[in-house]
Amino acid sequence: MFTDEEKILENLIVGRVEPHIYAFSTNSIPNYLKIGDTYRPVTERLLEWKKYYPELNKEFDAVARVKDVFFRDFAVHKFLENDLKKFVY
Repeated sequence: MFTDEEKILENLIVGRVEPHIYAFSTNSIPNYLKIGDTYRPVTERLLEWKKYYPELNKEFDAVARVKDVFFRDFAVHKFLENDLKKFVY
């Protein structure tokens, strides 16, 4: 989980936390990519998911921001489900 230093930081840091977007795949659902967002460390969130998908593979992890605009996972879902078709030939 957390190192001793990370536990101390968790209690000290207060303020705006940048959201992160993450994606993982799992063998239990082939050809499926789970995309989510979190305001907590991505590693912590993925450890929660590992309870349900022990063999998950982290595929992506980044700050959920384009320039100065933050976005949520549902914006990525919408793009992949609808808007991506406009760019695929």
